[in-house]
This record gives sequence, C-alpha cells and structure tokens, in this order.
Amino acid sequence: MKCEIVKLFFKSPLHLGEKEGIMEDSNFIIHSDTLFSGLCYAYRTLYGKDALETLLEQFKNNPPFLLSSAFPFCKEYLLFPVPLNFRPPEEDFKYYKKLQLIPKERWEEVCIGKPLKKDGYEFVQDKKVLLPTNEIEGLKEKDYPIWEEKEIQRVSLDSITSASNLFNFREVAFKKDSGLFFLLDWRDTSFVNRIKAAIRLLGEDGIGGDRGSGKGVFNPEFGELEISDLKGDYYLLLSLFFSSEGEMQGFDGIYNFKVRGGFVYSFDNTTRRKKYVRMLTEGSVIKGKRPVGSFVDITPDDFTEHNVYRYGYAFSIPIGG
Repeated sequence: MKCEIVKLFFKSPLHLGEKEGIMEDSNFIIHSDTLFSGLCYAYRTLYGKDALETLLEQFKNNPPFLLSSAFPFCKEYLLFPVPLNFRPPEEDFKYYKKLQLIPKERWEEVCIGKPLKKDGYEFVQDKKVLLPTNEIEGLKEKDYPIWEEKEIQRVSLDSITSASNLFNFREVAFKKDSGLFFLLDWRDTSFVNRIKAAIRLLGEDGIGGDRGSGKGVFNPEFGELEISDLKGDYYLLLSLFFSSEGEMQGFDGIYNFKVRGGFVYSFDNTTRRKKYVRMLTEGSVIKGKRPVGSFVDITPDDFTEHNVYRYGYAFSIPIGG
C-alpha cells in the first residue's frame, strides 16, 4: 500500500487536550477528526466558504482522500500503534503492558502475527514506546524523551471581578528530529495541491489548544510511504472511526471507544458545543469486512451558520489475526 506521509516538525510546544475543560491533561497524538477540522479551517481561509462547502459535500458520499491520526516519529523511526489483539508472551507481560507505539519494521511483523521480542530494543517514554537500543546507548537516562511533557502554571482573570485564579496547563514539546506524522490516501488527486497548501497554512497557524499563544506551530514535510501488503481477515484502525448506518451489523473485533465532543471551530461561531459521539480508537482491530465509516453531522441545535461534521472515516490496513 502506497500513501503520502506528512511529517510535522514542531517549532513550539502544543496542547492536545483529551478531557474537555481540563488543561492539566495533554495527549501525544493528534486524532484524525482534529486534523480534519484544522484542515477545513485552513482550507476556508485560503479558498473561501463556498469552496469548503463543495469539499464537504464530496465527503458525504465519496471522500476524495482518507487521513490517519498523527503519531510520533523519532529520527527515521515511524511509531505505529500496537494492535489491540497483540498478546505478548506471558513470561514477559510486565514489560509490554504499557506499550503503545512500536517502530514500523517491528510493527509490520506484529501485524502478521510474528512475536514481538525486546532483544535489541529498549522501552522509553515511561515504557510506552519501543526503540532500538543503539538509538539510546550512551544516554544517561533510559527514558530518552522523544517528547517532553511540561506543566506550566497559568493565571486566569474573572471577567467581572478581575479576581485571579491559578491553574496548571500541560503541553507537549517534541525533541529535535522528532515530531508527529500522518498518512494520506488520495482518492481524487485534483485536491492534492489545495490540501497541501492548507496543511502549510495550518502549520503557520498552529494546531491544538492555546494557538493564540503560539502553540502547535509546525513545518510540514511531504513524502511517500509504502506499507507492506499485510493480507489478512482483520483490519487495524490508524484513525478514529464512526460507523455508517448498518455497518455495525455482524460487527466483531477488539476495540476501545473514545467520546468526542468539544466546541465548534469556525469563522462564524465558536461558542457552541458540538454533539457528542462515541468513536472506535486507533489500534482497534475489526474482523471481516473492511470498515468504511462516515461523515457524521454533529451540528448543535439552533446553530444556523452552517452544518458541522465530524470526520469518522476509517483509515485501516489488513492484518493477520
């Protein structure tokens, strides 16, 4: 499978909140629906509201491209999510129980059912990540940080009384030669140049929370990536997924759910809360028919400026059982 890879080299820390209204929490991946929302905002900035509406209409029935969530990379090592059907050897379970991300070469082996051995590799990032030992030899700390989480104390002022309130704000900073990457599967290449321009603008504006303070700014780097032909009867999600109508009938697999909400991110109105949806997470494994997903309408009640959608199409690859 050939696809486009976009590497994001961050010029500033970023805040990726997982829990609405809780600033002390930050994720280290960007979910596919957040990426799509940011792209749409940049697309409208460049080409106008009508052009964005035209693009969204296509996504309702025949998406011109699919995109994955954004995962970390360290130098040349692309880190992919461990499939939820991965079962480590019982005698080594304690080493693997926190593992979330592994390099592409070992990840492809795991996806076809080969055992994942820790020989020649080291657990880093609080045992969430596996990296080759030669990448971290000579470092004083075994927990070599691909990214660093910082908790910063901030002050908010009451708009009426001007009373101050201290709170903690967590942000993620990626080290040199590290960052995040996501994948694009083009279905209609007529959109390539415009989407790439939108990605570049998104990099200048920033992604995630607290963009007004310069957070989430990045330089994108575009390239091609080939994923080995991992034939099998199971499909691994590399994005969030919201099933289309009737798609869940006969559904089988190993999966986790994540509730997605938040506020409308729009030129016209940013004070309205989106409707909540439950989505399958990255790393979930679905048996049988390849998942498709949907473009779900989450327009708030009485919000009349325009429709609001959540990107729920599946970016998946076939794997072994």
